[in-house]
Amino acid sequence: MAMSNQNIKIISHALGHKSMASTEIYTKLMHDPVRLGMESAQAQIRMYTEADRR
Repeated sequence: MAMSNQNIKIISHALGHKSMASTEIYTKLMHDPVRLGMESAQAQIRMYTEADRR
């Protein structure tokens, strides 16, 4: 999400963080396997939430 320029407050809420400092740690992650895993999880969440709307 951070790589796609999402607002850090939205990211923090999505991850359930109580502290913005916790979220800021993740915004600095540039390790490809981590990013790919997060993007995959995000796509799956989006798929399920869109299915629920139907």
